[in-house]
Amino acid sequence: MSGLLLSTILLSSLFLSVLTKEEELIFVSLCARHGARKMMYPIFIDITDEDKFKADIGRLTNVGKHQLYLLGRQLAYNYSKLLKTNEVGYSSDQIIVRSSGLNRTVESAQSLLAGLYPAGIGPTLTPEQMQMAKPPIKIKNIEALQKDLRDAALPAYEMPVPIHTTTAIKDYLFSPHTECKAFKTEKSTLRHYKDLDEKYSWLYPNLNKLLGKEYKWGIDLCYQLCDNMMAVEGNNASIVIHPDDETRSGLMACSADDSYNKFLFLELKSKLLNYVILRDTLAHFSKAVKNENEKLKMAVFQISDAHIYALHKQFKWEINEPIVFASTLVFELYRITDDFGVTSYKVKAFYNGVEKALNDGGDFASFSKFISPNIYKDEKTFMDDCLIDWSNSFDEETYSAVAVIMMLSFLSLWASNWFILTRKPKEEGEASS
Repeated sequence: MSGLLLSTILLSSLFLSVLTKEEELIFVSLCARHGARKMMYPIFIDITDEDKFKADIGRLTNVGKHQLYLLGRQLAYNYSKLLKTNEVGYSSDQIIVRSSGLNRTVESAQSLLAGLYPAGIGPTLTPEQMQMAKPPIKIKNIEALQKDLRDAALPAYEMPVPIHTTTAIKDYLFSPHTECKAFKTEKSTLRHYKDLDEKYSWLYPNLNKLLGKEYKWGIDLCYQLCDNMMAVEGNNASIVIHPDDETRSGLMACSADDSYNKFLFLELKSKLLNYVILRDTLAHFSKAVKNENEKLKMAVFQISDAHIYALHKQFKWEINEPIVFASTLVFELYRITDDFGVTSYKVKAFYNGVEKALNDGGDFASFSKFISPNIYKDEKTFMDDCLIDWSNSFDEETYSAVAVIMMLSFLSLWASNWFILTRKPKEEGEASS
């Protein structure tokens, strides 16, 4: 009997192992950092001697635009079947693009879309439409302009794609950097910060020697120096400092620790940064699961490195190096159908092309259950956390000091009462005698 049972188990296992499963990609949520830009932090602006590169702080460079264009071309290759770009080109039903309100992220999104939907596939006009397509004001040399276009609506048959963004004060994709009080509060005396600074205490003398100047270092300055170096080197501008391998490696790790472990040491900060990305991603995935005919296939979020750090933090992925320009974090949703027609759904995540582990192997239900607590139910609850009043918050050492003061006050009050109570009977006895 036991032999029969064992044979049955072995046959069942063999049958299940050969059971085929067809994976169909049905939705992609893409988070992309902007491309290479100019330096952001004036304190370290003299690490280059190129005056032109010191101007226009934070502006996207031509290198950055090209990076995002190439990224767009690769996306067009990876997801041509999903978006059917080879058949229909651009369809407004298939993709939605959202950018934070900074010029460099908007320009990055434009560059990415120029690669995803390259020139040559844009709209055309009939001769009759060309004659009708005239604004109400007089256009100089209109005949020559339209002749050069031939039948193209735009030069080189460009394909315009909408990019959704807004001003910073109402931009919940970006507002934690600008409007949230929770992000503006820096508690440099927190033990958490001190532990990280102690970790890199060996590095700080090396950096002072490298720069030829005495700085009061903290890991926030590590990030600023590292970021400026990446901006200079990433744009092939000249750099006047040349750290050795040990110092460079330490600086990179220190910079990553600043963003991952210091800036996001509160889970609230990650939750605020990820609000729009995770909310929209889960909503898009849920629609694709419920409706096989859902037309929307891709959501693009053009953001900064802080958002990608926050996503790593929330999914508990370790990262010990800076997030470079044009980095991507992609979530892909698959429909899986076995030979019996049973359907399931799976999520895969990729950071710069390398797959990241998800809970329960990426099962969609588990993915949804994991991220749902990190999504605000509405914008009011988001703003309640975003604008929380930190002005009266205490750090660990402040709590200790307050506790000592309260204890001393209690002892002083107890001693005073004891003196009064013991003194009173004595005075009464002296009065009666």
